Amino acid sequence: MKRKTTLIVIFLIFTISLPAPGFWDGQAEETRYSSKGTTTIWSTDQTLDSDYIIYENETLIVESGVTIFLDKDVHIFVYGILKAEGTPENMITFTRKDEGEHWGFIRFEDSSVDVNCTIKYTRVEYATQGIYCDSSSPTITNNQITSSSNVGIYLHDSEATVTGNTISRNKNMGIQCDTSSPLIYNNTISDTNNFGIYCYLSQPTISRNVISSNGNVGIYADSSPIEVHENNIYDNVAYGIYNGNPSMMVNATDNYWGSSSGPGGKGPGSGDKISDGVVYNPWLENQLNLRPPSCIILYPQKDAVLKGIVNITGNSSDVDSDVVKVEVKVDSDGVWQEATGTLNWTYTFDTTTVTDGNYVIYAKAYDGIHYSDIISLSVRIDNPPIVIINEENQTVNTSSFLMSWSTNATDIQYYEVKISGNQWINVGSNTSYTFVLSEGKNTLYVRGIDNGDNIGLEDSIMVTYEKKGKVETPSTLEMLLVLVIILLVIFIFIILLKKWKRQWEK
Repeated sequence: MKRKTTLIVIFLIFTISLPAPGFWDGQAEETRYSSKGTTTIWSTDQTLDSDYIIYENETLIVESGVTIFLDKDVHIFVYGILKAEGTPENMITFTRKDEGEHWGFIRFEDSSVDVNCTIKYTRVEYATQGIYCDSSSPTITNNQITSSSNVGIYLHDSEATVTGNTISRNKNMGIQCDTSSPLIYNNTISDTNNFGIYCYLSQPTISRNVISSNGNVGIYADSSPIEVHENNIYDNVAYGIYNGNPSMMVNATDNYWGSSSGPGGKGPGSGDKISDGVVYNPWLENQLNLRPPSCIILYPQKDAVLKGIVNITGNSSDVDSDVVKVEVKVDSDGVWQEATGTLNWTYTFDTTTVTDGNYVIYAKAYDGIHYSDIISLSVRIDNPPIVIINEENQTVNTSSFLMSWSTNATDIQYYEVKISGNQWINVGSNTSYTFVLSEGKNTLYVRGIDNGDNIGLEDSIMVTYEKKGKVETPSTLEMLLVLVIILLVIFIFIILLKKWKRQWEK
């Protein structure tokens, strides 16, 4: 009996030690978690078919130019550090995997390291709630946050810094603040179906933003004593600012409301309406220069093949100021150069100054305060090859002449040569050719044909062939001159002879 009891205990211990159904998934998560402290770098495009988790003490770095494709309802959870920092020329993109679907959100959790978490120069598009801050305060700056099915940025118990972003075409709200105190500065918040900014039990600082063209209310304050100053608030359908609890005043002085007469509704003017509980006086009679200009390239088209001197053309505009200049550069390491004109601009690009290959053309507009988003398009430069003969014009005394040439083109298909108006001869990839010269002057030519079948310009030299020991034949003029001289001598001799004869006879 004792032995039986011992066996039962051993069996139970063994049974308890076996993994429960589904434990291996948990064990995989535990193994994943045990690798904390590591840094992952995404330098190439990524596709996420399931949630991606950045655990505590882990770091994910997304390099500029990378695109992350997310499947429907897939999220990125940040418990550690996320650094997604693109550049104006090379933004990072978070977007949907499939047309017509929406992915979830990038969610910063309470344990994420605020000071090190940055979303900068990215496109966050086709999410449900693009960037979600839950008891976290990352830096969200210079992004394009568009086309979310619900909210562009959701802030819960957050003091996030939200600056320089374009937050547009998000279905329900541009920014939602829930018990939060963020800094919302220098953003463009527009074209939502409902609210530009919605605040509940929050105290955000809202300054120097453009809040326009929202389908319902520009800023909705729900039990939120918010500060709203030096903004352009206009063209919002129902209200510029609506205070849902007038006992908590909204301080909204020094804003432009779309009219020099001030806000409408409970205000005295014809601008965007305000409700009760909004302090609006003084207001600004003219809009502030807050929104950056826009810029587009009209010519060339994407992936065009360019050669010779090309005029790059485009348009720029600014809704609250004037465009001061437009700048253009070729390739990411190029130097920005000022174009001619502003609203309609032109930049002359001599493509022969660079080698053939693939390039990116960039352009941006400037209104004296703000630069527009940098626009770009890819092109291919494919100029006819330039071939230079190494020898100079000369005179030789042999009929065999070796001519050589060089080029900086990297895509030569073959070379052709000819002599004095004869037919072109294909000499393949050779960079020299031996000609047989005719007596006298010979013009020698060479040209290159590249892989794009571009025929290059001809280069030529003059080679004069004179035989060794050759007796030169006098010209007709020279022979005529000699004959005249001989006749003249004979004539003089005859005259002298007659004179001598007369003297002899005497």
